[in-house]
Amino acid sequence: MATTQPERPKLGATQISMRNNRPSHQSGYLLLEACLALAITAVILTAIFKITDWNLRVSQDSINTSNEHIKESSLFSFLDRAFLEMSGDAVIELQSNETSTHYLSELIIQNSSKSFTWPNQPFTTKAVKIITRPNRDKTLDIVIEYYSEYLLKSPYERNAPLVLPDQEPIQTLTLLEDIWRFEWRAWDGQKVDREGKPLWEYSWETSVQSPRYFELNAMFTPETPATIHTFWNPRKVNPTVYFQVQQKEKNSN
Repeated sequence: MATTQPERPKLGATQISMRNNRPSHQSGYLLLEACLALAITAVILTAIFKITDWNLRVSQDSINTSNEHIKESSLFSFLDRAFLEMSGDAVIELQSNETSTHYLSELIIQNSSKSFTWPNQPFTTKAVKIITRPNRDKTLDIVIEYYSEYLLKSPYERNAPLVLPDQEPIQTLTLLEDIWRFEWRAWDGQKVDREGKPLWEYSWETSVQSPRYFELNAMFTPETPATIHTFWNPRKVNPTVYFQVQQKEKNSN
């Protein structure tokens, strides 16, 4: 009696059957893994962007701070040199006007020689003004004006030269823009209060001798602290003025 053997399954049918019999939850695992990878990538990219932005901000702040220091140092160096090189017959007047936000000042210096001359400028001057000008946003611009004629009457000379207080400047230059404070004060080097502290004055008349010291209270940005700088104005004797004073004293006697 003949026996029949069971037919072997075809290879292709077996693979299809096995593929169709794979558990459905495995595809869910693959989708979850993809979502987790995308989320991790997004977190890493966000952290990288934040770190890059922070580095850029730090670099920009460092550049801004460096520029402010350079501007501050240049200003004080210019003024230090100007006061030290001032001539002996210089005439100085300081006028200040107090407002709700600032002290607005006008410092006039006559016979300043070349101490306040701007580099590489060919003109010569008889007087200069350092003016504090307010802006609409409550900041200040500091302007220096140069004049070809006298602005103040000299207390040292009997035959004082012609004074033209309303003349136009021959040159105007901006020292600083958009700063927050720029206040001048003067001291004769002698007057003190009860505690022995200098009596600084916001105004100075031409009828008295030039002050020994000037104090500048400047604030360049609202974030930076105020800088107080003192300028020494050494007393110098001009030979012409000296002999004129001596002659005047002899005539009075």
